[in-house]
Amino acid sequence: GELLCPLPEIMRRRSLAPNPTNPPSKSMTEDQVKQIVIDIINEIAPDEDTSGLKDEIALREQMDLDSMDFLDIVMELRKQHGIEVPEADYPELASLQSCADYLTPKFNAK
Repeated sequence: GELLCPLPEIMRRRSLAPNPTNPPSKSMTEDQVKQIVIDIINEIAPDEDTSGLKDEIALREQMDLDSMDFLDIVMELRKQHGIEVPEADYPELASLQSCADYLTPKFNAK
């Protein structure tokens, strides 16, 4: 019955494998943070194609996200990752690169 193992389980197992090139600290890289943001966008806007997103261009210029979608991203960051983004800082999340610049220290400070 090994083959019937559901896919998420396999994925999860693979991601838990220790990666020898990573230091033991739980520090997140900017690329990981970008992927988290992309994953959240995929959840709240499943119709959007996130495969070709450019780091430097505002997300709302590349996709059909409205301010409610944007709030959903902020809420998911809080719900899934415990990251608080005050309203004054929303402009920091404009593009993937600015998300990474702003959120990476927050993830690593947890």
